Amino acid sequence: MKNRNPKKFGTKSVILALCVHAVIVLAIGVNIYFQQVIPSNTQSSQPTETPIQAHAISEQAIEQELEQIRLKEEQERQKALNQKRELEAARKEQKQIEQQREREEQQLAMIESRKLEEEKRVREMEEQRLKQEEELREIENARQQEAAKLAELNKQREEQLERQKREQEKLIAQQLADAQAAEQKRLAEETKRQEEVRQLALLEEQKQKLQSELEAMNQEHSNKETQLKELEKQEQERLQNRQREQKLAEQKLAGTQAAEQKRLAEETKKQEEVRQLALLEEQKQKLQSELEAKKTKEAEKLALDRQREEQLDRQRQEDAERKRLADERKKKQEEERLRQAKLERERLANEEQERIGEEAKRKRLENDAIAAFNKYAPQIRQKVTENWNQVTQKSLKTGVIVEIDRSGGVQSVTITESSGSNEFDRSVSLAIRKASPLPIPDNADYYEYIRKFRFVFDSTEHSS
Repeated sequence: MKNRNPKKFGTKSVILALCVHAVIVLAIGVNIYFQQVIPSNTQSSQPTETPIQAHAISEQAIEQELEQIRLKEEQERQKALNQKRELEAARKEQKQIEQQREREEQQLAMIESRKLEEEKRVREMEEQRLKQEEELREIENARQQEAAKLAELNKQREEQLERQKREQEKLIAQQLADAQAAEQKRLAEETKRQEEVRQLALLEEQKQKLQSELEAMNQEHSNKETQLKELEKQEQERLQNRQREQKLAEQKLAGTQAAEQKRLAEETKKQEEVRQLALLEEQKQKLQSELEAKKTKEAEKLALDRQREEQLDRQRQEDAERKRLADERKKKQEEERLRQAKLERERLANEEQERIGEEAKRKRLENDAIAAFNKYAPQIRQKVTENWNQVTQKSLKTGVIVEIDRSGGVQSVTITESSGSNEFDRSVSLAIRKASPLPIPDNADYYEYIRKFRFVFDSTEHSS
């Protein structure tokens, strides 16, 4: 139905009525004028002149005409008013549909926002887990560094003990050598035997003392090794505890996610139960109000009135049920329409994305095909030149469109820029056909972009 502007239509009606009134008034004025101005004796004195014919219009005819105009205007106004009402109803219905769609879009936005929040929470938990893993790696690196330092320190101590042991053994060997020399001297010099015996006793005492110191150093080394093993054991226990804590943290994280999902489900279920309870309460109150009104009317009216009221009540219930079913049907249709519209928008968006992707892919393939074909252009030109029969020494140039098949065979040669010499144009076309098949890229995907190409042949570039 076309939308009409009632205000504009009413203005046209008023202008039309005014024009009709003006014509009627003018006709009345002309009639009166001719009745007063033209005397009756003029007709007797001048019988040859044609008298002016004037018709009188009665006031009743004018009133009838005006009444018809008013009725017509009233009908037009009523029609415009009905159109305006229909337009307002359509606008109101459209507005309700828009509001319903806005509410649904808001709900979708809320759901999307919750989804984004959940994804953000999951990302934060994942970042926290990665951070914990990084800390564990740092602790493991620190433990390895400490173990390396302990190993280096142990190695240095062993080397120091080894050097001290060698020095002591060397000293003992030197002392033993001195003792042997003293023993030989004792055999040579009896008088010095007591002194040598005393020196041997001193040497023995020093030897025992050195051996005691060596044993003490060995014991200290053993104690250091025991401490080192104890430290390694403690570090392993601490690492195991750390791993257990990490595992517990991961289990706690999984439990937190499950609890959050359960909480959201319970919250949704609780909201649905509250809504259902509210609806039940509202229906209960409505039923109670209807029962009370019905009891009051039954107490006040006779049996016939009661039957009529029951009949009217049944009619109202049926109308309400029909209206409810119609509203539900309309709501479902609107929901289906919105769902289909959303699916259509998503489909169009996906198709647009696919089209853009295909277009970009086609453009890349076209550029690759042109670039690959340009590499073969010198070979094509060389092969055409080899098959060209020189027919002129003049400087001539011919442009052609060459169509080839997938193997490079020439299908057609169309001259687009003539050189002015039919003989030269024919020689170029014949040379291109003789050069068939032309060298082209062997990629089958390039064929659609190189199946037709422009070729310009200049005699000055190919003359011998």
